[in-house]
Amino acid sequence: MIVVLHIINGLNRGGAERMLLKLITSTQSKKVNNIILSLLDRGELAEEIESTGAKVFYLGLARPSLGYVWRTIKYIREVDDIKVVQGWMYHANVASTIVWLLFFNKRKLIFNVRHSLQDWKLESKKSKVSIIIGKYLSVFADYIIYNSSKAKKQHEVFGYCTDNARVIHNGFNVLPVSEGLSFSDMFSADIVKKLTTDTVLVGKVARFHKMKGYDVFLDACAIIQKSYPNVLFVCIGRGTDSKEFVETVASLGLTGAVIMLGEVSDPRPYVSSLDICVNASHTEGMPNSVGEAMEAGIPCVATNVGDTKVLFSDQSYIVEPKDIRGLSEKIMKLIEMNSCERREIGLKNREFVKQGFNMKQVFQKYLDIY
Repeated sequence: MIVVLHIINGLNRGGAERMLLKLITSTQSKKVNNIILSLLDRGELAEEIESTGAKVFYLGLARPSLGYVWRTIKYIREVDDIKVVQGWMYHANVASTIVWLLFFNKRKLIFNVRHSLQDWKLESKKSKVSIIIGKYLSVFADYIIYNSSKAKKQHEVFGYCTDNARVIHNGFNVLPVSEGLSFSDMFSADIVKKLTTDTVLVGKVARFHKMKGYDVFLDACAIIQKSYPNVLFVCIGRGTDSKEFVETVASLGLTGAVIMLGEVSDPRPYVSSLDICVNASHTEGMPNSVGEAMEAGIPCVATNVGDTKVLFSDQSYIVEPKDIRGLSEKIMKLIEMNSCERREIGLKNREFVKQGFNMKQVFQKYLDIY
């Protein structure tokens, strides 16, 4: 049994966090015993992770308690059979190196980089600092795992160590298609009233952040609405029900056409209800939202960031970042199709993801490294 200490910023619902959950679900009690250390709080995914048998600890660094930090460090020191320390994302890669240097420097250290350096200007000051520090600390890592080939190239040009770098794309559990929840289960009565037989639901799943391209997506929605009043736009993710988001929607004349759901505990039923899923990000490693939509058999349109395009068997639904006109045209091409035509595209996507990006393959690649 291999014991792996995963260190991650937090355990709220994000792409890296969901990938960690899927990896733990695939590995726990098989050949790997997972211990998770969250630098912030427990987060929404902690309970799901613990249900697999894995242990979760948190440092609460946003509101630190020295007593709890010490108890956590004391426990980790006592678990002397830890064989691998693995960081998830920039801040946690730095923290993992510190933990490794202090307690486990005769064991393996792994960096997990899940972001591309598409636009340095969009990075926050804290992220820039962690990226730069991580560059110098990367020489200590036995392996650096990237979730996209583009991210690997960009980080190596930036100065990250090139020794033992690996690309492991995100994995998806393609299960039999289920009917899922009804619209009345997911949406409020006011929204359900808007849904007719000719309504087309175009959605985006991402937190409201400048990197996620909501500016481009909403501008494209404004273009589409002029020609297709039967289209409703569904926005799912942390902050998509905030005052700023509501005001942005109103400024574009989209009030009533945009369904702002905010963060939901499980976006999959909502994604399954869509007719078209869109990723308009300015930068990504490899977007879970696209893979999970394809997993559900939903046709997708996405910007060419990170390794997004490797998820597409049909590259004609890829557009360049910030190309509002191109994005709206690709979406409208799918809107003009009937439901059977869209479903055919979605099923092709689903089969492509099933063959090339299933979690069994991903699990084995991580296991080989461990």
